[in-house]
Amino acid sequence: MSLELLQHTQEIVSAFLSNQAIPRQDVPDLIRQVYAVLAELSGPGVAAPAAEPDASEAEAETVAPEPRRTRTRRAATPQPAVPVDEAVTEEAVTCMICGKPCQALRGHLKRSHTMEVDAYRKMFNLDKDFPMVARGYSARRRALAINAGLGDKLRQSRKVAAAGRGRRKAAPAAE
Repeated sequence: MSLELLQHTQEIVSAFLSNQAIPRQDVPDLIRQVYAVLAELSGPGVAAPAAEPDASEAEAETVAPEPRRTRTRRAATPQPAVPVDEAVTEEAVTCMICGKPCQALRGHLKRSHTMEVDAYRKMFNLDKDFPMVARGYSARRRALAINAGLGDKLRQSRKVAAAGRGRRKAAPAAE
């Protein structure tokens, strides 16, 4: 076995497993497959690994030094499930990770992808003002808030506070 091929196999399998979930019992087969393909691509003279080494062979075999650890490289911008310009419509904002249309994307990102909005925007290189709520849904919620009188009390208290501040400045100081 080539130490270089083992290192490349380890890097490829590590990168694959960091992005994919597979059962533990399938990992050895994955390692063998990756090594076999690399050995085939390397040309003649490189042997592919045996299916299962005997216990006596495993004990007699010397342990190679542990390969150096490398960072797994991820693509700067993953391929979105839908084009960015089609992700936002009047009634839905489509998740670019899985393609699910939502009225408000923040909750979906947290529940389904355990991701914050900032990380999502960074993942797809989106502007800070990229909408996370459908326009129609936002308009309906705004209309409900206005009809319920939300914000009226705040406006009134601000007027009273402003009027009170004006009176204090105009009143002469008592001595």
